[in-house]
Amino acid sequence: MGEYLPSDAARPLRRLHWRLTAVCLIVCAIAIVPLAVLVARADAGRRAAELAARLEVRAQAAASLAYYDGGRLVLEDLRADEVASGSPQLVLLLGRPPSRQVFASANPPPTVRTTQLLGVANRTVAEEEISRGTAEDARGRTFRLLAVPLYREDGRPGGAVVAIADPGPANAAHDKLVVALAMAGFGFLLVAVVAGYLLASRGLRPARVAARRNLSVSGWG
Repeated sequence: MGEYLPSDAARPLRRLHWRLTAVCLIVCAIAIVPLAVLVARADAGRRAAELAARLEVRAQAAASLAYYDGGRLVLEDLRADEVASGSPQLVLLLGRPPSRQVFASANPPPTVRTTQLLGVANRTVAEEEISRGTAEDARGRTFRLLAVPLYREDGRPGGAVVAIADPGPANAAHDKLVVALAMAGFGFLLVAVVAGYLLASRGLRPARVAARRNLSVSGWG
């Protein structure tokens, strides 16, 4: 920018040039960073809500398919239904508090130990409402839990249905979105720096011309 000016005269204009470029970068960062954070948080919340809804639908469906008849728990309808396999997985625990496993879904089977399900199952039986929690398998992976009461013929809960879901795939998809947002944001800010530099150069052109004219009049040119 100051190649036609002595260094003493060019230095203030060069400093102003970079300041204007920095202002452009800061303004763009203020605009894009909060937006990216909001998008990432909204995506995380949406995925968590979807997983919670899947857990509840699966658990409620299993609780409606497992029923008591003459004091005997009937599981044939549950075993024949599609909810008996796939994800989220299901475990049925009987007792007050629930402790005896009478059913576990297959293909794939749950990897969380039954003992880690007793807490959420006990709460749902004691409070007669949906309970949520987390548990880890032997590999250290964290799973989401949701339990609903399993009612007997007398209307009292005789056990609990626990749905188990792995949030890993949803978390991986969310992480990919965050990386994509970060890369897009970096690219946008890089473009903003280049654009700001060019705009500042164009905006300071009259000042550069005026400075050269003043130097010519004073005997420098």
